[in-house]
Amino acid sequence: MFRTGSADVEPYMRDILRAIAPVLNGIPNRISLSGHTDDFPYASGEKGYSNWELSADRANASRRELMVGGLDSGKVLRVVGMAATMRLSDRGPDDAVNRRISLLVLNKQAEQAILHENAESQNEPVSGPGKNLRLHHRSVFPQCHQPNRGDSVSMDISDFYQTFFDEADELLADMEQHLLVLQPEAPDAEQLNAIFRAAHSIKGGAGTFGFSVLQETTHLMENLLDEARRGEMQLNTDIINLFLETKDIMQEQLDAYKQSQEPDAASFDYICQALRQLALEAKGETPSAVTRLSVVAKSEPQDEQSRSQSPRRIILSRLKAGEVDLLEEELGHLTTLTDVVKGADSLSAILPGRHRRR
Repeated sequence: MFRTGSADVEPYMRDILRAIAPVLNGIPNRISLSGHTDDFPYASGEKGYSNWELSADRANASRRELMVGGLDSGKVLRVVGMAATMRLSDRGPDDAVNRRISLLVLNKQAEQAILHENAESQNEPVSGPGKNLRLHHRSVFPQCHQPNRGDSVSMDISDFYQTFFDEADELLADMEQHLLVLQPEAPDAEQLNAIFRAAHSIKGGAGTFGFSVLQETTHLMENLLDEARRGEMQLNTDIINLFLETKDIMQEQLDAYKQSQEPDAASFDYICQALRQLALEAKGETPSAVTRLSVVAKSEPQDEQSRSQSPRRIILSRLKAGEVDLLEEELGHLTTLTDVVKGADSLSAILPGRHRRR
């Protein structure tokens, strides 16, 4: 939700906070926001800006995002910083998941307890030599209602992560079962729709939480599934096996995110390339039958090594409507394009030279 030492709300977390603001407006109760940090201390210790200030800033930054999302004025009763005093028990103290906020929906008793815990009516003057102190009356604490689990609803934002992880596990399991029984020659429409919906749900959740690798993988698979269910792509055993392999890699990516780790880059690149190749083949855009492809190179004679290392301009012509942007996007996934020139039915760009492995 936050980077180390930062109170800036991550973009995906902004979306969540703004999305739940209308939901909170529909609840009559007021709310309390708490900010938390990991246990990495500042160099100056607690004498200057510390985890106490940082956690309070995180809670207040989250409050502002709720307000942007339309949260009613006066809905927030309290914003507090807890530093690293309330770490998640099943995580290490330095785990990134501890950099979070907790949102508490207060019941009436809990709200009143907060309102009156420092009220003047609960204080009594105490005189002493040279002093005139005001202390909490002893009766405040036994009379003050202590909210318990049944009185208020705690919404630790980390719970949203776990909910997504659990749902994604179930969706991937369902996806696998449908793929295993899918008949490529005559696929059942309901099964295809179920597989597509599972991919669509996982992609949406992954995007919300900033899991970009899982989102991109699922996006590519979702597009192919959409073509299959609309009858634009004929399934076969190899395609279904590729979908099953994609599902396995998506599970590996999900498991990595559960451990606050980045998924394996090599398997991500491999499966994305395989899915993009399938997408091109499904549209009949194989290298031998796609569009007219010209490679413009220097006319001077070059040996094999220098040819493989020099940049080359490609020209794709006779493209159909919408294919210019599509091919630019697909090529951009595979390599870096420079000096891109797009026409109504053509695309031209310079590709970097290939570097020989040593």
